[in-house]
Amino acid sequence: MGRLKDALFLEVWKHLQSVPQNKVPLSSVTTPKAVKDAWAELQTTGSTEGVTKTAVLKSVLGERADLFEFAGDSIELTEAAQMMNPTDGLPDNILTVVSGLEGYETKVAEEEGNSVVVDAAPGEAPRAVGQVGGGRKARMRTSTYIPPGKGKGKGKTGLYSDMFWTPLIAQALAIERKKDSEMVRALFTAIELHSGKCVTLSQLGSDFKVSQLKKDNMWKSVRLLDILEAYEDIFELVPDNTMGGWQVKLQPGAEAALPDVEEYMEREIREQDALPPRIENPRTAFDKMQSLRIELLYALQRRGNKVQLQELGQEPRVQKVKQSLHQAKKLIEFIRMFPSNFKVSSDDSQMIIEVISPSVSDQSMIDRALQRLNQDSGDRGKGSRKDARGGREPARGDRGRRDRSRSRG
Repeated sequence: MGRLKDALFLEVWKHLQSVPQNKVPLSSVTTPKAVKDAWAELQTTGSTEGVTKTAVLKSVLGERADLFEFAGDSIELTEAAQMMNPTDGLPDNILTVVSGLEGYETKVAEEEGNSVVVDAAPGEAPRAVGQVGGGRKARMRTSTYIPPGKGKGKGKTGLYSDMFWTPLIAQALAIERKKDSEMVRALFTAIELHSGKCVTLSQLGSDFKVSQLKKDNMWKSVRLLDILEAYEDIFELVPDNTMGGWQVKLQPGAEAALPDVEEYMEREIREQDALPPRIENPRTAFDKMQSLRIELLYALQRRGNKVQLQELGQEPRVQKVKQSLHQAKKLIEFIRMFPSNFKVSSDDSQMIIEVISPSVSDQSMIDRALQRLNQDSGDRGKGSRKDARGGREPARGDRGRRDRSRSRG
């Protein structure tokens, strides 16, 4: 695209990889000096690359949809860009790089006696898993990720024939399987929190639990896309025709297909027994306030019952209830209504929220809050009616005197 544009793309890429969730407001993306200088130089001397002083930064960065995604007034890295290292240099298209990001492969496989072509050539528009392409045979994506215990080395009997099986190997495999199950469960939960809607890969990557697990060495060189493809009975990939790339949703019966589902179900039952049941589709202001209170407890439980206020406000189900409740415009004020549930403290200028008790049986504070709200609304209403009467209707005595003076006149 040009030396100056490439320099800008590279600096923005580096900057976004250094910030939490790889996402910043578009207005602040030029805050780092390196990005600011690269953008200024492109505007000043980039006419040969089709850029003038009046060029819009978003339009220029939008030329690299393989690197950057835009959500409202924010810019973030694509899932592929999050996985690669910008110090290795800027590729022409990150999605076609074979090193570190396995490219599309063509493969003919025999499954249950039927020939299936696994095919997606470089530059070809992505298709959903199992979607029929232009040819006579089904075209599918193939994952480069192999779940633990399903890799090379197993013979037809399912046993490892090329190595000596030892307790140490068994222990290592058990640890990998546990990490794999945790990641698949985290991805499942992150999608479920969006109430059945399709989720972008960047939204998945920014989920608290997913991003926490991705820091483990086991996942550093593995794309989320490959994990999703390896569990196609749980996740369905859908082409994003607007932004390009993929969106994800859950397959029907996905929860039953999760690895180690029985173990997770038992643990979740134990954990959620301590939490009150959720209120689905709350209608009244009272139910909405109680619902937000409960969703905050669930969000904190996901994060070990202690978290920064900013992270708590990013939980999808918390956001959904909060948007319908004007009493919770400031989340911190709403949280402080329930001192028996939440402890608020400060740590390095950050508000920290911690669970004290999951009990929500005492609802008197919600009653008091609604009573104050109704009282304030009533006082304002009386004041306006009084003002209206005073401004529009004279008193009876004044009106009588005015009528008598008119009759004498």
